[in-house]
Amino acid sequence: MRFSVAALSAAAALAACQPAPETAARDAWLRLPAVPGRPAAAYFTLESVNAKTLVGVSTPVAERSELHESSNDGGMMAMRPLASVPVEPDMPVRFAPGGKHVMLFDLTPQAMQDARTTLTLRFEDGSALDVDAALVKAGEEPPFE
Repeated sequence: MRFSVAALSAAAALAACQPAPETAARDAWLRLPAVPGRPAAAYFTLESVNAKTLVGVSTPVAERSELHESSNDGGMMAMRPLASVPVEPDMPVRFAPGGKHVMLFDLTPQAMQDARTTLTLRFEDGSALDVDAALVKAGEEPPFE
């Protein structure tokens, strides 16, 4: 029994020494639409220790997604699609209301029933990152700000 406890302790200590992931996303959430059939939007903060380029995001609760950026042009809000989003080393990129975001189209019925989903972030180098995200109904406070 002592050997098992010692082996488990050693494994736990080694796991704690693992390096932090190269690329991480945090504070992920989706704003569900107030009107059924309209798109949702996904938000998160993305950071990497190495230069990366985000080229897409998918989720099981939407049939299609697009990277977008909102801006204020002379008092008029405008939104444009983005082909990719560069992430510079140690310079977090925030996807937030009024700025960069992911538009999610053709939501599945499970989007309105579930409290959480997964966002899969895809990068130009072929890597991917799965992120847990909260689903927030229209009018509810976002979980992160």
